[in-house]
Amino acid sequence: MRKITASLLIALATSLAAPDVRAAEKFPASWRRTMSNDPGVNSYLVKYTAPLGAGAAGAIRNVMLARMLGALCQGSATDKKIVGAHLTGAGVAALAKDELKAQAFLAEASLRGFDYRALAHLCAGTDYLFGSEGVMIAKAVKPGKGEPKKAYDPANPYILLPAFKP
Repeated sequence: MRKITASLLIALATSLAAPDVRAAEKFPASWRRTMSNDPGVNSYLVKYTAPLGAGAAGAIRNVMLARMLGALCQGSATDKKIVGAHLTGAGVAALAKDELKAQAFLAEASLRGFDYRALAHLCAGTDYLFGSEGVMIAKAVKPGKGEPKKAYDPANPYILLPAFKP
């Protein structure tokens, strides 16, 4: 009986002392091969560059993504002047209050269910989206390291995005 108790205590002590390898990972390793700046490999780049129809909803979505990637991706930063100029150029500033609300609703709806996996893939594709020749808003976001700042939490994968404010 003492041998069993001693074995259990040793096993418990080693399991408590051993570092949790999964906690050190920023995201699951299986994502690594699709986290690319290439829309042929990274389906999230295709999904979030798809047109949202007529109106300013696409411009608003692009601004929301630029702000989010600048804040949540490691080493990235949003150029507020370029983002502001994009809003003005897209006619967002000239919209009536009700029309702005409707367009912002469409943009926000396109980002519902945004999760950590999408964030990780968009961080990896920041240069494609917002780099010097970005397809959304050129030079709006400094690419950084291509990874999210925070580690992946499988218990809470969704990311709450703030409402659009011009």
